Amino acid sequence: MKTRTWAAALVAAAVAVQLMHVVEGIGVNWGNQAAQNIDPTNIVQMLKDNKIYKVKLFDSDPWVVKQFAGTGIEVMLGIPNLHLASLADRYKHAKEWVKKNLTRHIYDGGVDIRASAKGSVPECMNFNFGTKSYEGANLATTFPALWNIQKAINAAGLGDRIKATIPQNADVYDSGTKGPSAGDFRADIRPTMKEIVQFLRDNNAPFLVNIYPFLSLSLNKNFPIAFAFFDGGAPSVNDNGISYTNMFDANLDTLVWSLRKAGAGSVPIIVGEIGWPTDGDKYATVDLARKFYDGFFKKMATKKGTPLYPGPIEYYLFSFTDENQKSIDPGDFERHWGVFRYDGQPKFAMDITGKGNGKMPVGAKSVKYLESKWCVYLNDGADPTKISSSMDYACSRGDCTPLNYGGPCSKLDAASKVSYAYNMYFQISAQDVETCDYDGMAQIVEKNASSLSRRAAAPPVAHRRSLVVAAQQPQERFSTLCRTGVAAVVRCRREMANSKYEYVKSFEVEDEIMLPNFIVVRVDGRDFRRFSEVHEFEKPNDKEALDLMNECAKAVLEQFPDVIFSYGYSDEYSFIFRKETKFYQRRGSKILSLIVSFFTSTYVTKWRTLFPQKDLKYAPSFRARVVCCASLEVLQSYLLWRQYECHINNQYDTCLWQLIKSGKSKEEAEETLKGSLKQDKNELLYQCFNINYKKDIPEMFRQGTCTLKTEVEDIVKYKDDGCPVKRRRRKVITVHSENIASKRFWNEKLCLLKELGQFTEDLNKTRPEYVKSFQYGSKLMLSTWIVIRIDGCHFHRFSDVHEFEKPNDAQALDLMNSCAAAVLEEFKDIVFAYGVSDEYSFVLKKDSQLYQRRASEIVSAVVSYFSSMYTMRWNEFFPNKEMKYLPYFDGRAVCYPSCEIIKDYLAWRQVDCHINNQYNTCFWLLVKSGKSKSDAQNYLKGTQTQEKNELLDQLSGIVDYYNTLPPMFRQGSSVYWDKETKLQDDEEGAAGKSRRIVVVRYENIIDAGFWEAHPQILDEKMDRFKTQVIGSNGHCING
Repeated sequence: MKTRTWAAALVAAAVAVQLMHVVEGIGVNWGNQAAQNIDPTNIVQMLKDNKIYKVKLFDSDPWVVKQFAGTGIEVMLGIPNLHLASLADRYKHAKEWVKKNLTRHIYDGGVDIRASAKGSVPECMNFNFGTKSYEGANLATTFPALWNIQKAINAAGLGDRIKATIPQNADVYDSGTKGPSAGDFRADIRPTMKEIVQFLRDNNAPFLVNIYPFLSLSLNKNFPIAFAFFDGGAPSVNDNGISYTNMFDANLDTLVWSLRKAGAGSVPIIVGEIGWPTDGDKYATVDLARKFYDGFFKKMATKKGTPLYPGPIEYYLFSFTDENQKSIDPGDFERHWGVFRYDGQPKFAMDITGKGNGKMPVGAKSVKYLESKWCVYLNDGADPTKISSSMDYACSRGDCTPLNYGGPCSKLDAASKVSYAYNMYFQISAQDVETCDYDGMAQIVEKNASSLSRRAAAPPVAHRRSLVVAAQQPQERFSTLCRTGVAAVVRCRREMANSKYEYVKSFEVEDEIMLPNFIVVRVDGRDFRRFSEVHEFEKPNDKEALDLMNECAKAVLEQFPDVIFSYGYSDEYSFIFRKETKFYQRRGSKILSLIVSFFTSTYVTKWRTLFPQKDLKYAPSFRARVVCCASLEVLQSYLLWRQYECHINNQYDTCLWQLIKSGKSKEEAEETLKGSLKQDKNELLYQCFNINYKKDIPEMFRQGTCTLKTEVEDIVKYKDDGCPVKRRRRKVITVHSENIASKRFWNEKLCLLKELGQFTEDLNKTRPEYVKSFQYGSKLMLSTWIVIRIDGCHFHRFSDVHEFEKPNDAQALDLMNSCAAAVLEEFKDIVFAYGVSDEYSFVLKKDSQLYQRRASEIVSAVVSYFSSMYTMRWNEFFPNKEMKYLPYFDGRAVCYPSCEIIKDYLAWRQVDCHINNQYNTCFWLLVKSGKSKSDAQNYLKGTQTQEKNELLDQLSGIVDYYNTLPPMFRQGSSVYWDKETKLQDDEEGAAGKSRRIVVVRYENIIDAGFWEAHPQILDEKMDRFKTQVIGSNGHCING
C-alpha cells in the first residue's frame, strides 16, 4: 500500500515535519486552540478506534508528540508562525529545532514522524470580504525558513526520509474565469511560489494544499451549490474536452496545471486540509457536512483521483475536533470544523471507507467532565445597557457563535441568550466562580436550565498541559475555483488605489533578500568575446583590459560602503556586501541594477585612460545576477568555484593561443587540447613554448584579482609641536592570491573578519551545481507584458551639479531619449518605451523570451546598456560641459497580464508627467520671480490644476501658457518602432519601400486614439513590420 517514501517538513504559518508516504488513505488535522483539550492519549485511542493512522499537528510540543511513540500512527509536526523569522534568519536555529523536535523522537519504537510543516498557512495578500480584512504571514520569510529546515534535516542524516514542504491555501493559484488549464500561481506571488515548488521538486517533497469547497459556497453567492458536493446536479465545466462536475476535481487540476507551468509537474500533491463545518453559517450544518463527507469518501474509495491527477490521493480531514478558541475573523464557522465536538463526541454518522455503511464514529472514552454547574442570568430587570455590555464581555472570552444569525441557538429568547453567553465563559474558565458574577446579574446553579443548549454543558477537564499556542495566527483557507479572474482583480485594485491608474503599482513585487543571506552581485560582460575582437584585445589576456575591469571594481567599492570585497577575472566581477547590509533594504533588483549601472559608467569613462590610442567603437554593457549565500560556508564555496574557473579557463586559453600563434588553426588547437588534463597543459606549455605556467604567467592572469577594503592611518595635520595627527580610514586595495577561499588569506584580512566572518577550515573542492542553486531571482511569468523601469539615482543632485536648465532641460531630455532609442535598437523584443525626467519604462513584447525571461538578466542588461549610452553620448549633447561625476540608474521588472493594464500603467506614468511638470513649471517661475524655494513650496501647497494654470498665465503674461510649452515637457517621450517610407522612381511612377525605424514622439498615450493609430505596438497577432511596397495610388501591396 505504501508506494513511495517521503519526508515532508511543512513550512508555512507553522512548519510541519513528517516522514511521509504518499499513499491513499485518510489522515486528520488535530488542532489545539480549545479552552480544554482532550488528553493526547485519548486522541491516540480515538484515531486507532476509527482506523485512522495519520495525524497532522500544528505545533511540535514534545510532550504531545511523544504520546504517539510506538502507536503506528504517522505524525506530521508543525512549526508555529512565531518561529519562522528566527528559522529564516539563522541556520543554527533550524539545527536546534531539528535536534529538539525531530531527532529526539527518531529511534526504534519511537514516533513515526513523516513530515515537518509550518502550522497555519503563509500568505502575502489582504483578502477583503465585506468589511473584514484578513492578513496572513509574508511568504518572503517562508522560503528561507524552508531552506534552513531542510538543510538541518539533511545535516541530521534524516534527509532521505524527512522533507520540508509548505502547506498552501488553494488561493495561491488561480484560473481566472476559465477552466483548470488556465491555472497558474497568482501573479503577485508567482516568483516566490516558483522558487518554493522548484525547491520541492528538487528535494523530492510533496506540495500540501488546502481545498475548501465550503468556503467557495459560503463566500460567493453565485457559486452553484451542487458543485461543492460530489453527487452531481450542477452544470459541468468543460475544459479542453474534460468535464468537471465538482469543485474538488477542478481545483486540484488547477493546481496540477500551475505546477506544470512552474516547471514542477512531477511534484506529488497531498490534500493537507479538506472538510466541512457544522455551525456558524447557513451552509455550515450537520446535514450538509454529512452529505459532503459521504460524497468525498465514496470518491476517494474509487482511487481514481482527478482527470489530471489519477490514482489514490492522500488527504487530511480538517479537522478532528472543534476548537472553541479559534479566531472567528474568517467567520463563525471557524470554531466548528471538527467531525468530533471539542469533548471528543461524534457529530454525525459517516463511513471513511466510502462503502456507505454510515455509523457513528467512536468517540473519546474516559473523558472527565467538570462538575454539573452552570452560570445563568437572573433576569431581574437589570439595565439593558449593562446586560449588553456584560454579554459582549462574556462572548469576547467564550464562544457565542451558536447564538449568531443562522446558528443553532439563534432562536433562543433574549434572557436565554444572555445565560448561554455567561455559561460558556464560565465553563471555558474551568468554572471559576469569579467568572459568574456580573455585578449580581448571574448566579451558579447545579441544575441545567432547559433553555440552555446541551452545547453549553460542562466541558471536559483539560489535560495537564495546555496546547494553546498563544501567538499562533488563525488559519486562513480560501478556495480557487470561481474566484475572480484578472478583470475582477483589476477592479479590486482600482478600488484600493488613490487615482484611476495608480492601481497598477500593486503589480510590483518587492524582491527583498532575507537575512542572514550574504549578498553577492556577479557582473559579466555581454558578448565580450566579440567586444574584445572588435577592440583588438591581446590574446589570451590583455593587461590593460583587465586593469580597466579592476579600476571599475575599485570604483564600486569606493562608491558603495556596504561592498566589502570583490573578485574578478576576464570580463566578470563578483561583489560581496557586508553581512548585515541594509543597502536599498536588500531589494535584489535595485542592488544588482545599481552595481551594474555604476560599473558600466565607470568602464566607459575610464576607457580613454587605459586605452588612449583606441576609440570605443560601440557601447559595452554587462549582465548581473544576485547570489544569496545562506552561510559563510556557501560564500567560501562560491569564491573557490569562481577562482577555480579562472584557473581552468586561463590555462586552457593560454595553451590555445600559444598553439594558434605557433601556426595552428583554431580548430586544430582545440582538437589538440581536447581531453587534456591540467598537468598535460602545463607540460605542453613548458615543452613546446618554454613557459612555466606558475612562474611565467602573471598572477593577475592565473589567479584573478581581489579588491577589498583595509584600514589605514592618514596624517591629517601636524600639531604645533610637530607631532602628527592621524585618522583611520578605509582604503581600497588590489591583491592577488593563489587561493582566496583559504583560511590564511581570508582570516588575515581584518576587514573581512569584521564584516563577513571567519573561515573555519580550508575547502579542497567545491560543487558548482550546489553553489549555483543559491542564485537569486526567478523567471518572469509567461504571457505577460514585462516592463523594465529605470530611474536615475540621485539625479536631483546630478542635475544641480551639471547645471541643468530648470524646470526642464531640453538637451538632458534629448540625451535620455537618445539612450532609450538605442535600447530599442539593441533589444529587439522591446516594443515601446516611455520616459519623463530621469526615468524610462521599457515594454517587452508579450511572448518575449529574452534571457529566458530571467528578471535579473533582463533588468541588468537594459540598465547597463542605457548607462553605457548615457555616458558615451554625454559629449554629443553637452559638448561644453564636463561630466563631473558618474551617472547611474536603478531598475526593476514588473509583469502586467493584459493590454488594458499595460496601457493603464503607461497612462499612469504620463499622468505623473503632467502633474510633476505643471508643479515644477510653477515652482521655478516663482523662484525666478524672486521667491525663495520654501516660499514657492508654501505658495503652491494645496493648489489645484486650474489654480496652477491661472498662476502660470499671471506670471508669464501669456494666456494658456502651460499649453505653449514643448510637448516633450508636458507629455513625456514615447519611443517605438514605426515605418519610414523611401520613395523611388519606377516605370509606373513614384513608389517606395518602407523599413522599420525607432522614432521618438511626444503624444497623448492616455487617449485610446494613440493605440488605435498604432495597433502594431501591442497587437501580438499582427505581423507588425511586414515590408510593403506603396504604389502611386496609395494602396498597399504586400511585398
